[in-house]
Amino acid sequence: MTVTVDQIRKAMAITARVIETEPYGEKVWPIFERLERELAVREDRDARLKAALAYDAAEAKKVKAAKKRRTVNPLYADIVASRDQSDG
Repeated sequence: MTVTVDQIRKAMAITARVIETEPYGEKVWPIFERLERELAVREDRDARLKAALAYDAAEAKKVKAAKKRRTVNPLYADIVASRDQSDG
């Protein structure tokens, strides 16, 4: 079972409330710190994945634009056209 970022945040809020209101609150401080670390790991992971996917999308756009701009020597136009049709 995977724990979501929202579940981690909710657990942090509950733990913070216990730390602030209960006489034994300081004893759960290590749990709060663990939740903070897990949240940081998840957010860092998500940010890194988004950055990689954004880069990939940008590169795909560049390749697509380059293909549209491509000029073909008229002597080879038939060869290129048949190759492009076979590529799909």
